[in-house]
Amino acid sequence: MLVGSLGMLPSASLGDLDQPGVFEPCHGSAPDIAGTDKANPLAMILSAAMMLKYDLARPDGKRVKQRNP
Repeated sequence: MLVGSLGMLPSASLGDLDQPGVFEPCHGSAPDIAGTDKANPLAMILSAAMMLKYDLARPDGKRVKQRNP
């Protein structure tokens, strides 16, 4: 997958099936845009969709992901 920015990638760290995973966006620090309302929440939304699908076994995650172009 080729993305335009590191801050647009979702991430999941999964271990044993009986243990919860850790879901978070992949990003670096951006002190130059802090407090300017320029951050893109896409990676956080996609990470939450992954959590719904893979960790909570809910179909909502697929629906969230389908609504994003």
